[in-house]
Amino acid sequence: METQTTIINYKTDTYRLAVCPFADIDFSQVEDILNNDEKIRFQTFKGKRRQEFAAARTILYGMLGNRYEHIQYTAEGKPYLQNYNISISHSNNYCAIIMSAGAQVGIDIEEYRTKITQLAPRFMTNAELQKFTTLEQQTLVWCAKEALFKLSNAGADFRKNFHVHSIDGDLERGSIFAEVKNENLQFAQKLSYLHHQNFCLVWSVQ
Repeated sequence: METQTTIINYKTDTYRLAVCPFADIDFSQVEDILNNDEKIRFQTFKGKRRQEFAAARTILYGMLGNRYEHIQYTAEGKPYLQNYNISISHSNNYCAIIMSAGAQVGIDIEEYRTKITQLAPRFMTNAELQKFTTLEQQTLVWCAKEALFKLSNAGADFRKNFHVHSIDGDLERGSIFAEVKNENLQFAQKLSYLHHQNFCLVWSVQ
């Protein structure tokens, strides 16, 4: 099976991440790498769900050096591999994955759309709304909270459980400083972000 063309392929000693457009993935070959159970599941999917399922597995195949490993899920629905923690995110046109052998990870990708400003009061606190006013900033806040949710599973109330304190960087890349809080835990967390022409990407490693 031929590997896809990634537009972002980033690797450190702790983690690796990749982003690939759906348009660059040959979905006709994905069944070549799936096990029997996954082939049955894949054949039941249609439209966007089928595309997302195939994209994640094709990208992981490339990230693992043209070797495939079955995606498993925790009781909470968090994906993982036998030897790696992973996080997966999809937008309308892209798929992003981060993986680490030793660290917990969370990632989110979001294409810029004006609807995010309409939804902002649902996921941002009043203090965040006053501090982060542009479409780009509010998209980063959304991505940060999604990434933290995947990292910590601290709760689905984005206004209550996740708080973004600052965004430090420029229009290309930078850092986000946030806090995760619920009845059982509270901790500060640094995230990284990257702006692309069509989307923003935020990830966190713990």
